[in-house]
Amino acid sequence: MSLTPRSYAIFLLFLLVCSFLIRLIGWDDPYFGFHIGRRITTLNTIDFYAREGVDFMSPHAYWAPDGWRTYRLQELPIYQALSAWSSGFTKTVLSASRGVNLLFALLTLLVVFQIAVIHFCRKTAIYSVLFFAFAPLNLMYHSAPLVDISTVFFASLAYWILAKYFQGTQNKTLFFIFLLAGLYCVLVKPLYFLPSGVLLVTHFSQQWRRPRMKNLVGYAIRHQVIIGLFALIVLTMLLWVGVQSQVNVDSMHTLRYVATPTHIFDVLFYARFLFRWILLILNPVTFLFFIFGILFLFRDHRGSERMALVYSIIWYHLIFGGIVTAHEYYELIMVPFASVVAGRGAYWVEERIQSDFRIQSSHVLSATIGLGTAICSVFIFSVNFIAALD
Repeated sequence: MSLTPRSYAIFLLFLLVCSFLIRLIGWDDPYFGFHIGRRITTLNTIDFYAREGVDFMSPHAYWAPDGWRTYRLQELPIYQALSAWSSGFTKTVLSASRGVNLLFALLTLLVVFQIAVIHFCRKTAIYSVLFFAFAPLNLMYHSAPLVDISTVFFASLAYWILAKYFQGTQNKTLFFIFLLAGLYCVLVKPLYFLPSGVLLVTHFSQQWRRPRMKNLVGYAIRHQVIIGLFALIVLTMLLWVGVQSQVNVDSMHTLRYVATPTHIFDVLFYARFLFRWILLILNPVTFLFFIFGILFLFRDHRGSERMALVYSIIWYHLIFGGIVTAHEYYELIMVPFASVVAGRGAYWVEERIQSDFRIQSSHVLSATIGLGTAICSVFIFSVNFIAALD
């Protein structure tokens, strides 16, 4: 059996279209899905902006299932404003908000492809895009009226721009895009900007040699523009936290980003971590590829900034594990990086199978792996879909 490159490309496109069709389930139902309180709150703000006009500094009602309400400026409501402005082209604000998120989900696919290409190769990128498109967590939340989907795009974009910079590409346009993407992250969901910071630290640490101080000064001079942009983004984040503390009734709300290390000693945290990574962020098949990808990285790329893909996952859970525990959709930012690592593992497995069993057509093997992982993710999504109907 053989598969032509054109047939293979059509098959991949068909799978990607199917992944987006799945996201259309529950399109007109504002109560479909999980974390209803947060979703309804965001939808209320979009509806208010669509009727009364956009006011970025106006706190909005935070609704909880037990009826408790308070008024909080949780993030700069850029996504809410975009959804409100686009609602003029749709029947409802719900369809507008979900349409905006699906657009950002599509754009993130392109960024994931570019991250995999710049770190590895195009075949790895194809696997990464498929794994990202069919990640159960993405199927569950990409059409939800939440700010996270747009923030994942800008966080991934900032990471890709930084990786491209370290590969030697430097121009003012890239710096400007990195600044905009970073500012969006810290004004909407600051913890999602962590992978870019980990990439910068990883790149520096792998070049830090003796004499230490001279090396530090030299590194700062060579990369003064990108370091200056980082400093500006972090300063903006601190200023925004100060604004939140003044506007919000309960200023303690802004402390949710502060690290609480107690989860490190909690056995349930690690059990929940494995559960989510095997059944939500990835699926049992792609999780196995993810393990192979990690082993491959530690074997062949220990001295490269590619290791930031793994370090980002580790540090994100060590620092923000206490926050992530209560909200599984906070793991959305981990899906792009997990997908790239799993994509590299899948490509390594494909090479081994093709070599050991002397398979002539790599397209057939690749299509089989893609179809198998898609079916596995759809099955997991179906279980969650049935649970969401209650």
